Amino acid sequence: MKRIHEFQAEGYYLFESMSGARSCYFESEKEISIFKKLWSRYMSSYTETYKQYFSSEGYQILLKIKSVSIIHKRYINRCKKKKKELNPIFLKETWRIISEQVRIFHSVYAKTINVIRGREGVLVKNRYRRYYFDGYEEFKEYERKMDEEERIKTQ
Repeated sequence: MKRIHEFQAEGYYLFESMSGARSCYFESEKEISIFKKLWSRYMSSYTETYKQYFSSEGYQILLKIKSVSIIHKRYINRCKKKKKELNPIFLKETWRIISEQVRIFHSVYAKTINVIRGREGVLVKNRYRRYYFDGYEEFKEYERKMDEEERIKTQ
């Protein structure tokens, strides 16, 4: 697994983010439920989510990026629906579409949680991190490791 900046279509990834120094990323099951609903709304058109791991400090999501043709089709449809101009760079550099969606998702989630908590400010410490798996086997091995850690926590 290696940290990357640009995504590759049909690649396997780990996305993770951690909370800011003085706040919890998730304070309740309700906030996790909101996160899951928003993730589905903003990311399911572009990614296949395999597993999500949550703690008060942040999240980790194991996923696969969909094909270039699917990403472009969904991006074009989204622009038409919102009457937004297509960005030609996004169609040349497909990873930018995913990156924009993650940015929008995080922004909506933070605003929603801040309203619920009656607070303002930053929810996360740093930008989310993304890691690329060299293959499906490495991806599945990481998933097994995370599942084992989850089992240990719940015992």
